[in-house]
Amino acid sequence: MKLSCQEHLVPGDTLKSKLHWLKQNQFDGIELWAFDLKSRIPSIKEAFSQYKAVQISALCGGYDGNLMDLHSESRNTAMIGVKQLIWMAAEIGAPGIILVPSFGTSNALGVLGTPYQLQREEVISFAETLSELSEEAEKNHVRLFLEPINRYESFCFNQVKEVAEVCNMVSSPYLSILIDSFHMNIEEDSIKRTIKQYDSLIGYVHLADSNRLVPGYGHVDFPELFRTLQTVGYDGFVTLECFIRNSQEIIDARDLVRKWISPQISAPLKV
Repeated sequence: MKLSCQEHLVPGDTLKSKLHWLKQNQFDGIELWAFDLKSRIPSIKEAFSQYKAVQISALCGGYDGNLMDLHSESRNTAMIGVKQLIWMAAEIGAPGIILVPSFGTSNALGVLGTPYQLQREEVISFAETLSELSEEAEKNHVRLFLEPINRYESFCFNQVKEVAEVCNMVSSPYLSILIDSFHMNIEEDSIKRTIKQYDSLIGYVHLADSNRLVPGYGHVDFPELFRTLQTVGYDGFVTLECFIRNSQEIIDARDLVRKWISPQISAPLKV
């Protein structure tokens, strides 16, 4: 597994200084913020030409609209934006981009009412949208990481199994699931069982503890999470996406993650 960190969490005023910090502190990658990406392409290329030891793990954000919106204008805006991100990702050597089906909650949260149930035609429509985007991604050798978001941030596709269903409908090698420990802690019955059930679809991992702080500052069982990832053979990026109060917390998280993925504590689980 390779350790990455979201761009805005890394100390430094420029991308070069951030890459220097990551290299010095033994990080493998950086997840770039993708809004205004087009204007940054020259500086991104220059920075990574000097710091080849740090890789782009993925692009996050960077498009407007709503991929799940049945109204064509919002969906088309999102699709155009995602396609542009695919082209730019290919240009700067980013392996993939992160997609969220929909941001925004329904009027029924928690115990206040019945959660919104997606209609079959909505799922089929979304699968058709993803199929078109996956074709563009394949042409450019860029992967799409589809992320389930918890019910308090999105009205649909809150669980991994729901995203897995639509991924299986599309059946593209360039479409996979991003699992996020923070969202899974809210939505999944068992993080361990979910990882083992959908391991073949997992393409990217976000790390944050139960309180959105760095791993180790809440109650998510990260040793078990990492043992499970190792058991199913996941060897991609694990990326810090969390709140931090100072840069030392990133170092603390790095040390914990390195310990959790070390062979000494990572005896195989019984699958």
